[in-house]
Amino acid sequence: MILSNPAHISKIKFVQSIAACSVAAGLVLGHFPGLMSLGAVLLFLCGLLLNNAKDWKNNIYIAFALYWFWQLISGLWCDDIPEWQLEVTRKISFILIPAGLIVCNAQLVKSVLTTFCLAVLLVAISSVVNYFIHYDEINIQITKSVGMPIVSGLSHIYFSIFNGLVVLICFHLWRNSLGKQKMWLAASIILLVCLHILSSRTGLAAFYITLFLLLIQLVVVKKQWKTALLLGLTAILIPIGGYYTSTSFKNRIDNTVEDMDHYFNGKYLNYYSISMRFEAWKICWKVFEEHPVIGVGVSDLPNTMTTHYDTKKIGPEVRLQEAHNQYLEQLACLGIIGLLSLIFILYTIIKGRGSSFLALSVIGIFGSAFLFESVLESHNGIAAFALFGALVVGSKK
Repeated sequence: MILSNPAHISKIKFVQSIAACSVAAGLVLGHFPGLMSLGAVLLFLCGLLLNNAKDWKNNIYIAFALYWFWQLISGLWCDDIPEWQLEVTRKISFILIPAGLIVCNAQLVKSVLTTFCLAVLLVAISSVVNYFIHYDEINIQITKSVGMPIVSGLSHIYFSIFNGLVVLICFHLWRNSLGKQKMWLAASIILLVCLHILSSRTGLAAFYITLFLLLIQLVVVKKQWKTALLLGLTAILIPIGGYYTSTSFKNRIDNTVEDMDHYFNGKYLNYYSISMRFEAWKICWKVFEEHPVIGVGVSDLPNTMTTHYDTKKIGPEVRLQEAHNQYLEQLACLGIIGLLSLIFILYTIIKGRGSSFLALSVIGIFGSAFLFESVLESHNGIAAFALFGALVVGSKK
């Protein structure tokens, strides 16, 4: 630690809290991307001033640093160097953000979680209101696999992931608040309703997979059979009720069934997002088979996929230029080593705080979302994973 004066340390910790909250708010407020960048830089500077030599050896920071370093090294075999430079620069958040959160107290954690929850709640409610204002138009778009518009300008996929996470965070804040503050329970319920009305498949799938993992913990680890049974029945009844009460949710389910039918029965795939994902997954697996150890590099996957699309004579309207699956993205771009670098981060979070509800929620949501989206190929996904991964491990409580 560079600083020794308690007054100076207190001021830096205040800046640390502001910086972390700026990142949390910037994740949701898509029209203000500078909040994330500024917050990330400030967090790194705070880390330089607050961390001692031992802190920099923290396992979660090492895990994020190794992940970014392998992206950097891939420039040795990338063909598209300008794009590689953009990728490495975008993912520098894996170095900047965790640096300021290696050691953080409970108050900082609560401040960040509160900021994130309030931002998501505000945007979720506003987006639902916007949906009802443009009810007919948006419902027609849903039947065509178009995502629900989010008023903050954030992608509907990423917002749904954050929405699902915040349902669980609000529940966590309610359980751990003095006197069980009902506002957090109310926020959790409201956001659960918003999650289904906004009806993005990635967020919904990630939420329910995470809920299933939490139920397993209740049964296997905590032996709370009755609670697990009650929550399990609730988890079954909510989507059933949603199908019959929410037009947007029903349309999304019906569109998903139609999408699957088109793929498995060889029908036209144009603009059917799940079918297009399946094709992208097959191609990315083929790319991995051709480059199993180190992949094609972080910048060369789109061009490599285009070559395979051309070989299979798949039209441009059906083509995706990334895997839309983070695990396959790692294999295709960075080989087995790249996948292991991602798994090491997940393992480090589990090992560091695996028994806590918050850590399991973060691991469950992101680990599940990685199955359906290349989350770590966007600035918001990178910053969110770095923020919450470091936060839950760095917290002392």
